[in-house]
Amino acid sequence: MALTVSECQQKVKEIVEKRDWQSNERDIFIHLVEELGEVARNVLRNNNYGTKKHQQSNMEEEIGDLFYMVLKLANHHNIRLDESLLKTIQKIEKKYPAKQ
Repeated sequence: MALTVSECQQKVKEIVEKRDWQSNERDIFIHLVEELGEVARNVLRNNNYGTKKHQQSNMEEEIGDLFYMVLKLANHHNIRLDESLLKTIQKIEKKYPAKQ
């Protein structure tokens, strides 16, 4: 089942409220960085860093965890990520136009 970014934010909001998992900004950020570290470890594993053999990666799960924390932080600040992302895309397109 595919969800829009707004639907994802709403789902995270419901999960947090139903479980009383409200957190302060610092704790959310620390967990976000922790999840980013998990993604980084998967990138290193996928490139055989520190080992001679390929190790199993769970990149999909880790990126999902990271996205959850980004959504939770956005919700904490009442930021609509769909609107924020659109503004960023517009800024990138203006600053770095596609080559013709």
